[in-house]
Amino acid sequence: MLDNLRTFMLFFALQFLSYLNITINIRAIAHQEYAVAVVTDSIAPLIAWTMIKHIGAERHSGVGMAAVATGGGLATVVGMWLTQRMG
Repeated sequence: MLDNLRTFMLFFALQFLSYLNITINIRAIAHQEYAVAVVTDSIAPLIAWTMIKHIGAERHSGVGMAAVATGGGLATVVGMWLTQRMG
């Protein structure tokens, strides 16, 4: 049970950060905020590399998949909300 929770939290956090980063990046590009675009473009492959590394070692694939789906969906909404207030 603890392994499943740990797996869920790891993949949720990674996907949340990934989609939040993508959402902020899209907004930065749309508003021609070059510095933010460069930073978020640089963060994207780091998150992807970490995700790939953990997917290869994961035994609880159903739990990981559920975490990725919920983390991505929630992060998009949070990213839209945050970037709307930022500029």
